[in-house]
Amino acid sequence: MKNSASIIIPTRNRSAILARCLAALPAGARGLIPPEVIVVDDCSNDSTCQVVDQFHFDTHWPVQCLRQGRPRGANAARNAALRVAHGEIIVIIDDDVLVTEGWLAKLTSGLSDDCPVVSGPVRLSIEGPVLGKHREEVQAFFGEILRSPVGIDGQQVPVLGNLAAYRKVFALAGFDESLRPPVEEADWLQRTGAGAAEGAPRTQE
Repeated sequence: MKNSASIIIPTRNRSAILARCLAALPAGARGLIPPEVIVVDDCSNDSTCQVVDQFHFDTHWPVQCLRQGRPRGANAARNAALRVAHGEIIVIIDDDVLVTEGWLAKLTSGLSDDCPVVSGPVRLSIEGPVLGKHREEVQAFFGEILRSPVGIDGQQVPVLGNLAAYRKVFALAGFDESLRPPVEEADWLQRTGAGAAEGAPRTQE
């Protein structure tokens, strides 16, 4: 990975799950310069910020914990992080994603001018409600591979649970804060126009 990266993780009231997500990141980025991590706390009333502080203390990675004053949803959290992120590559994962060894290099290796957005399969922790998840995410509770959702026209839609894109893509469009899962990925991709590029988006195995 030649470009700097910022990893964005929106979360709310899932500090134990978030702790496992963060703990997996060092192995996922092994061999690389530690990326910037931005956790956006969507007005939690648990120990979310303490978990983030502990991760920073343990790893010495550059970490920010942004707190929203009221619950505004994951898309608002992602937009807040995008406003302060420094990386040339933006990586977005969910707080229940457990990245695997070498994940970051594998995910970002698919990025190119012709393919400015990539996403990949994820391993999910079993905790948390199933309600509101993609059909593919529900299937992932019973298997190990999360398949990319398919849009209206049959195109692959990148999964925000494990996505990387060049910063310039987010300059074209942010996330619609009025939307809730499971339609936000398709909406965002359509507004960026990135899905019209040849070969984009694609999933990284």
